[in-house]
This record gives sequence, structure tokens and C-alpha cells, in this order.
Amino acid sequence: MHEHPHRFGKAVNAHGFEPGVVMTIEPSYYREGAFGLRVENRVEVVTGVAGFLRFETLTLVPIDLAMVDIEALTSVEIGFLNAYHARVHKALAGRLSPRAAAFLERSAQPISS
Repeated sequence: MHEHPHRFGKAVNAHGFEPGVVMTIEPSYYREGAFGLRVENRVEVVTGVAGFLRFETLTLVPIDLAMVDIEALTSVEIGFLNAYHARVHKALAGRLSPRAAAFLERSAQPISS
């Protein structure tokens, strides 16, 4: 997690999470001297169930899977990606230029498990 002051980390964070806080989630992998892979999504902290908080994704852009080893993904990870891409498609379909719509159709295809 990133975007100070709200973050997860080893050091104690004096800034708590509460509904309305907006931050980014930035999982990444870097191979020194070769390449990097990072998915950065902006999220909002919202009220969840039974007194818990959760993150609601605000960024609605397909995740580029070109460097992802699909065979290494678990069924839960595939389910997450498929649900996310379905949400992106539903939110954006019909609102894009023809070129962007074609990109969305290619990029938001479900992954077979």
C-alpha cells in the first residue's frame, strides 16, 4: 500500500483507516536489470460487514496479463481477475471510442481455469 499518510508497513502508522480514505494498492515484482510488473489501483476505504472495513476499487482499467503466467494462478486469483474485468467491462462498455472499445473487448476477456 502506498500514498502517504495511509499505508500498511512494518512501522506503526498513526493515520487510521476510515470510510472515505482514498489510497493506492500497488503490488509489484521487479527483476533487477530485466523488467518490472506493477498493478496500481486507487481504492476507497468503505464500510464492510459486521464492523469491518474493506476496499472498493475506483480504478477501472483492464489489468494487462501479458507478463502473467496464467498457469501459476490459483482458482481464487483467476476468479478475482475475471470478476474485476467483468466489472470494468460493465462500467465502460458503450462509453468508449471504437478504438478504446476494441481494446476493452480484447483486454477484459475471462481467463479459463
